[in-house]
Amino acid sequence: MMHSFNVKQGTLCAFCRHWNDPGGIAISPLNAAGGAWQYNDQIWNVCKRTGLKMRSGMRCRHYECKI
Repeated sequence: MMHSFNVKQGTLCAFCRHWNDPGGIAISPLNAAGGAWQYNDQIWNVCKRTGLKMRSGMRCRHYECKI
């Protein structure tokens, strides 16, 4: 299911550079200039920093924005 999100105001794994999603299939822009994106919360990938399998809507303290 797709949810909207503003990358300037929060932190989610789907938008983190450590979350292994090289094709960017979990995210798509709504208004990229304004920071509005949408993400699919049903996708799981491994975090390159922690080695744990994380859902796109999860958070951790190692967040670094990839947008």
